[in-house]
Amino acid sequence: MQPNSDISFEAALDGRVADMLDACTRCGKCVEVCPSVKPAGIAEASSEDIIGGVLDIVRSGDGPEASRRWAASCMLSGECIKACDYGVNPRFLLAMTRVEIARKDEIAARRRKGVEGFRRVATMAFNNASGLGLTEGFAKAWKEMGNEIVEKVVYEPNQTSYRSELMKVLAAKPDAIVTGSYYADSSIIMREWFQTGQKVRWVIPGHATTPEFIKAVGPAAEGVVTADLVVAKDSPAYAPYDEAYRKQMGQSGESNIYAAMTWDMTLALALAIEATGSANMAEVNRNIRTIANAPGAKVFGFAEGKKKLKDGKIDYDGASSILDFDNNGDVTPDFGVYQIEKGELVRKYTLRV
Repeated sequence: MQPNSDISFEAALDGRVADMLDACTRCGKCVEVCPSVKPAGIAEASSEDIIGGVLDIVRSGDGPEASRRWAASCMLSGECIKACDYGVNPRFLLAMTRVEIARKDEIAARRRKGVEGFRRVATMAFNNASGLGLTEGFAKAWKEMGNEIVEKVVYEPNQTSYRSELMKVLAAKPDAIVTGSYYADSSIIMREWFQTGQKVRWVIPGHATTPEFIKAVGPAAEGVVTADLVVAKDSPAYAPYDEAYRKQMGQSGESNIYAAMTWDMTLALALAIEATGSANMAEVNRNIRTIANAPGAKVFGFAEGKKKLKDGKIDYDGASSILDFDNNGDVTPDFGVYQIEKGELVRKYTLRV
C-alpha cells in the first residue's frame, strides 16, 4: 500500500468504495435489521434486491426505487454495520449511493433544462453520416425529454449560400438551432443568419467552432454554444500523461484529447496483457473490462495497476476519461460545454455522461 501522503483523498475514497463493493455478498442482512426500512415504505421489497440495487447505483447511478428510498431514509443507526459478517459498512455505501444519485440527478436536471433553457429547437445537418448522426442523435434524446423539434433541414455540401435552407428553419421560429456542420458551411450559414437580424441561439459542434470560425463570422459568433471532447484533468492519471506530452510536444496535454485517448488505450492494453499473463489476444480482449470497469481497486497508471493486480481486480481510470467499456466496447468520454464570449471559447462546465 502506498503511504497516505502519496494517495489523494479521491483515490483513497474510490479505493474504499471498490473494496466494499467487492466484499458485499448481497445477503441482505443489513436491510433486515435497518430501522429505516419500514418508515421508507419498502418493507415488502426483497432485502437482497435492495442492497443489490444500492451496489448498482454506486457503480452506475442507476438502480431500483426501493434502493434509492432506503438510501434517502438512512437514520444513521449503525445497525447495518453490526449485522455484516464481511466487514462492509453499509451505512457508508448508502452515503455513496446518495452522492451518486445527486450526481445523476444533476445531469438529468441539465438535460431537462435543455439548451440554455430553451424548448423549441430546430436542426440543420450537413448531408453525411457525421452531420446526420449528430442531429438525429440529439433529436432522439431531445424528444425523449418531452421537448419539441420544430423543424429539421438537411443540406448538401459545397454551396456558396445556404439561405433557402436557413430561411426554412427560421420560419419555424425556434429558440435555438442545433447543427451537424463543419467550419466552411457553418461560417456561411452564420453570416447569412446574422444579416436577417432574427434572434436565435446556435449550438454548433466543437470541430466547427475553431478560432478560424470565430474570426470568419465576427460578431455572429457571440453566444454560440458548443461542446467538444475534453481530457480528465481532475484524474490522477492526467499528470503523468501531461508531463510526457509536454516533454515530447512542448504543449499542454489538454490540447490533444486524442493523444490522451491513445495513452489510455496503450495502458489499458498493457494492463490487460498483465492480467492475462500472456499476449494471447483473445484472452487479452476478454480482460480489457477486467482491468478497466468497476468494481475494482482504482488505479491510474501501469505500475500501480500491475502491483494491485496481484491482490485482485482493478479499475483503471484514464487521462482522457473514466474507462468503463460498454457491451459494444465503447467508452463514454467527457465533454466540455463552451460558449463564445468576446471572441473566445469559454468553458462553462464539464459534462460527464
